[in-house]
Amino acid sequence: MSEQSTGESSGKEVSQEFAQMEKELNKETSVFSLMKEQMKSMVGMVSMFVITIVISLFIRPWYDVAELHAFGEAGSTQVRYIALELVMIFIFTAFVIMLARYKKEWLIKYGILGVLTIALMYTTVPLAHMFVIDFDVEDFEYTDSFESDETYLTDI
Repeated sequence: MSEQSTGESSGKEVSQEFAQMEKELNKETSVFSLMKEQMKSMVGMVSMFVITIVISLFIRPWYDVAELHAFGEAGSTQVRYIALELVMIFIFTAFVIMLARYKKEWLIKYGILGVLTIALMYTTVPLAHMFVIDFDVEDFEYTDSFESDETYLTDI
């Protein structure tokens, strides 16, 4: 802490080197400089979320046709499932904050990538199955009929 911030003036002069060093430290610990350091990671995360949202908008019609919804047909309107999702988000966030406190950034990075991979697999694998299903099925009709006047058919 600098002598200027204590409010006391003891008559001591602050050296030029000390003032320069304090200015550099303040510059390094500013929010903008810290964000500048993490910009690559932040842009990567934003792009992954945007790509995931775009993919989800693209595949939504196939899931609606097949009636594939989380927690069943009325699952998104039931309070217990919404509360479960919210609690799980809080647990996940608390775990990430705990890892950040213990300086495990590598574990956070690979954990987030793993979670996103699982989310993409849960959305794209059923979509791949949707591509092979024929939704426009024609009803089966008999075109030929076999009629016989005989009472019994035997093979001699």
